[in-house]
Amino acid sequence: MDEDKELDEQEQEKQREINEANKTAHTVGQAVAMGYGGAKGAKLYNAASKTKTGQAVERQIGKQIRRNPVANRLSKRLNRSGAIDKASTAIGGASGTASSAADSSYETDDKAKVTIKMPKIPLPIILILIVVLTFAFLLIFVSVILTSIGYLDDERTACNYIRAKLKSGYGPYYISNKLYLKGCNKDISFIEDVADKENIDMTEYIIKYSKRYIKKGSDDPYKDYVKCINFLKNKGYSPSAVMQIIKKEDFE
Repeated sequence: MDEDKELDEQEQEKQREINEANKTAHTVGQAVAMGYGGAKGAKLYNAASKTKTGQAVERQIGKQIRRNPVANRLSKRLNRSGAIDKASTAIGGASGTASSAADSSYETDDKAKVTIKMPKIPLPIILILIVVLTFAFLLIFVSVILTSIGYLDDERTACNYIRAKLKSGYGPYYISNKLYLKGCNKDISFIEDVADKENIDMTEYIIKYSKRYIKKGSDDPYKDYVKCINFLKNKGYSPSAVMQIIKKEDFE
C-alpha cells in the first residue's frame, strides 16, 4: 500500500509540474508578444494560443521547460509563489484579454455594480519578467521549430528508448520516470502500448527475476518475497502487479 501511495504521489507531482510548465509557457509567450507588439501583440498571442496549433506549440515549449533543470526550477518557483498568476493577470489587464490588474467591475442581475480589487503588479517586476523570459522563450521557440520540422523527433526517440529499456528488463515506472527527467512525458499506458506492439511480455521478466529470489523450501519465504518485490520495484514494476504474478507462479 505504501509503495502504491508513493507511486501515486510521484504521478501527481509529475502532472503538477507539467501543468506549471505549460502555464509558464503561455505567460512567457504573452510577455514576449507584449514586449514586441504591445497590448495588441499580447491580445493576438492570446487568441493564437487557443487554436490547436497554438496549444501544441505551448505544450512543446512546456516540455522544453521541464527538460531544462534551471528552467523547470524557475517555473515551479514562479508558479508556487503566485508570480505567474499575477503576471498573467497584469498582462491580460493591459491587453484587455483578462481581468485588469487595476480595479475591475461587473453588474449583477439586479444591476448592482460590484467592484473587485485585483492585485497591482509593480511595473519593474513585469519588465524584469519580460526581459529575462524573452531570451528563454526565444531559445525554447527555436527548439520547438526544429522539433516541428523533423530535426528532433521526440516520439520516435521515446519509442526507441522504451523498446531498449523494456528489452533490458526494466519496468514501465522506471522508464516513465527516466523519460520525464529527459523532458519527455509518457504515461504508463503509452509504454505498455509500445510493449504490446513490440511483442514484449513484461510478465516474463517479472517471473525471470522472481526466480532469483523465491525458492520452494526456503527457510524464510517472507524475506524472499520482500527482497523480490523491492528488487522489481527498483526495476520499475508495480508491487501490486508483481504480487499478482508471483502468486500464480509455481516456483521450484
